[in-house]
Amino acid sequence: MEPRVLVWGVITLIMVPGGEAELCDDDPPEITHATFKALAYKKGTTLNCECKRGYRRIKSGSPYMLCTGNSSHSSWDNKCQCMSTAPWHTTRGVTPQPEEQKERKITEMQNQVQPVDQVSLPGHCREPPRWEHEAAERIYHFVVGQTVHYQCIQGYRALQRGPAQSVCEMTHGTTRWTWPGLKCVDEMEPSQFP
Repeated sequence: MEPRVLVWGVITLIMVPGGEAELCDDDPPEITHATFKALAYKKGTTLNCECKRGYRRIKSGSPYMLCTGNSSHSSWDNKCQCMSTAPWHTTRGVTPQPEEQKERKITEMQNQVQPVDQVSLPGHCREPPRWEHEAAERIYHFVVGQTVHYQCIQGYRALQRGPAQSVCEMTHGTTRWTWPGLKCVDEMEPSQFP
């Protein structure tokens, strides 16, 4: 069984019985030539602790980070730790503390999507800190009510027909993401508007 599926199953078993949060069944919609980003993560969101090639999660480490908290304060529980798979290398990479986070590079997606500063919303967590030897792509498991914002990648411009965002909603017992009103076209393509 693929590790991502196994982790998702474990997270579902842990979270759903308590009624804390309902996980979205799918990922947010993909828009051609666009990326998406959450400005804040709803309580119950999880982030897989993935390590880059040549490293693995330590055996006693958590397979995920979890956004927890209450209406006045939320934070990410658990720390992600990676260690080398080489037998002679024993140093570990641990999720840095918030003050250390400021000194680290931001993720590739954060470079591409530059919305307003992350907001501090009750019941939401900010972007979790990077950890040493983290995989390039972050895998989130969003919960119902999560909003993600879209932006065209460099070299493309936005044609908007509504908000450039998507929300995970529960409809008749099934989760689904709303469709963002955004289309990205080549900057060199002539505008259809005067």
